[in-house]
Amino acid sequence: MIRGEREFKNKNGKAVAIFLLYISALMIMFSGAFYSFYSVINHITLKVISSEISGAVFGILVLYLGIRYYIAVLKLRVDV
Repeated sequence: MIRGEREFKNKNGKAVAIFLLYISALMIMFSGAFYSFYSVINHITLKVISSEISGAVFGILVLYLGIRYYIAVLKLRVDV
């Protein structure tokens, strides 16, 4: 195997890995948005310690974490 073939395989493998990270970030964002919408429509509340909190708050938190993960993947793509 010559050097050029190894570099091509490494770049191709990295591209696939970054694509999978994008997909997982989008799935996290979608699940957060869906749960927020679902919680608002069905009036879902969750008991935390001794207070009731709307499920939409947790959905928004998951959406926020998904957005942060997506931005981190963007930065990773630039670095690689």
